[in-house]
Amino acid sequence: MPLSPGQQLGHFEIVAPLGAGGMGEVYRARDTRLGREVALKILPREFVNDRDRRTRFEHEARAVAALNHPGIVALFDIGNDGDTHYIVNELVEGATLRAALTGGAMPQRKAVEVAADIADALGAAHAKGITHRDIKPENIMITRDGRAKILDFGLAKDRSPRADGATETAVTDPGVVMGTAGYMSPEQVEAQQADHRGDVFSFGAVLYEMLSGTRAFAKATQVETLTAILREDPVPLAVSAALQQITARCLEKEPERRFQSMRDLAFALRTSSTATTTTHAAIVTKTKRNWLWPATALACLALVFIPRGEVTGESLKLTPIARDRATEARPAFSPDGKSIAYMRANQEKEQLVLRVFAESDPVVLYEAAGNSEGIVLGRDLNWTTDGSGIIFTPRARPAIVAVSGGAPREISDRPGAAAAIPGTAGFIVCSRRPGGDIELNVVDRIGASPRPHASLATAGLAASTNISVKFSPDAKRLAILAGGSILVVDWPSAALRKTSLFQPVVRSISWMPDSRHIVTAGFLRPGAMSLDTDTGETRVLHPGDFSHVDVRRDGRALALAAGNSEASIVDS
Repeated sequence: MPLSPGQQLGHFEIVAPLGAGGMGEVYRARDTRLGREVALKILPREFVNDRDRRTRFEHEARAVAALNHPGIVALFDIGNDGDTHYIVNELVEGATLRAALTGGAMPQRKAVEVAADIADALGAAHAKGITHRDIKPENIMITRDGRAKILDFGLAKDRSPRADGATETAVTDPGVVMGTAGYMSPEQVEAQQADHRGDVFSFGAVLYEMLSGTRAFAKATQVETLTAILREDPVPLAVSAALQQITARCLEKEPERRFQSMRDLAFALRTSSTATTTTHAAIVTKTKRNWLWPATALACLALVFIPRGEVTGESLKLTPIARDRATEARPAFSPDGKSIAYMRANQEKEQLVLRVFAESDPVVLYEAAGNSEGIVLGRDLNWTTDGSGIIFTPRARPAIVAVSGGAPREISDRPGAAAAIPGTAGFIVCSRRPGGDIELNVVDRIGASPRPHASLATAGLAASTNISVKFSPDAKRLAILAGGSILVVDWPSAALRKTSLFQPVVRSISWMPDSRHIVTAGFLRPGAMSLDTDTGETRVLHPGDFSHVDVRRDGRALALAAGNSEASIVDS
């Protein structure tokens, strides 16, 4: 029986009903001890003797208690008054996102602001080992000042460590479908184990609805809706290319192809307004075969040859340079353009590979044990000026390995990326501590101690420590990729140029021969991009989903690592 206004429950006085759901009834109540209003969630009395329901109810309280974030409703208390069990939550003044969407789509800018708030809050939950598993407009409140707060962790999966060393888990069993039709991830629909990437999918469905005013997978019946989640893609959004790509990546059927981090997703949303949709084109030499990459490959390498003229994007072709059943990334042309180095990895091993174009078989220069997180021998590769060695970053510290073979030699014991200083035997080592500035140190030769050269402020950059550094061909500029953004400094003064080029979610950079333009690649860009470091203007060199790029020294060819597993490398 519903509670009535004025009814007492412990030291709480019921004021008015707020709503009801499968896990309980919610009331506005007054805490008579502290003199404040709260939201009181009541376990319906018919479920008091239902052990499973009561366990879920308590599980929700434990999940929320582990979190402390302004985007997540705060838990004040849990208790019971006789047979009435309750959770005491912060009272959020505002309306649900569902109510905000009754008039249709939200303005694009507002939708991005709200979505970024939601992503921040989910990122905080995921960092604590908690997956929500029921993200939908009904479980998101928009406060009176326009901020988003996530409610209802009743279906949450909690893998956070407890004080006794055990790991808390969801109370539901594998094989049980849990969630809300229309917002469940494909994993949930199929009753499979779902991790934090299931929340990414549900978030994508909510974002789609915020931007379009319609549900991503709305069908006549629940069965048809669940089938659409498994088999269909929603109608493309009439929004910016960047937002369309962000939403589509969230709604990928395979978890591996979605965003892997809510915090990265929040950053992508906040920078999406700077993305460009300008399109230009390049052409490639035609091949005489049709290549289809194996479905197990997560990324693949191909060449694009750039002519002196321009043609339409429809005629662009890729020529494959590697077809391994493994992730292939971070290509780097040798100075003479006759060879290419790249990373190759699977869960068993990671390799630095050299491919001489005149020879058929690649040579492994370095190998390390692999892991499920992908390539960790990371950051863009750099060659020495004379082409005798390749600079890479095993174990996060820069090292060099000779193309003739042998063990790598460490350049610096400091984490970071390195590049050979043109005309010298030395190296520039670029490092960044979490939340700190970018430090440039010079190592005069292998074995010498680093000496400080300059420090660059990083206000406005994401707090990532992943970093790459590239000298321009004329050796007068240095491009630094940090936190998904690009900084260009003069060399050797290290003076930051007039334009700081904050480009969203760039993964890889390479200079063009004119020492003015940089080619970029990143999962949220509309392809391999040419970036004018003087004006900040961009254009598309080759459309597609690419993770890494390198430019041949003559500027007539790009090496691209495709960022998906279905890239068709095509024909004559």
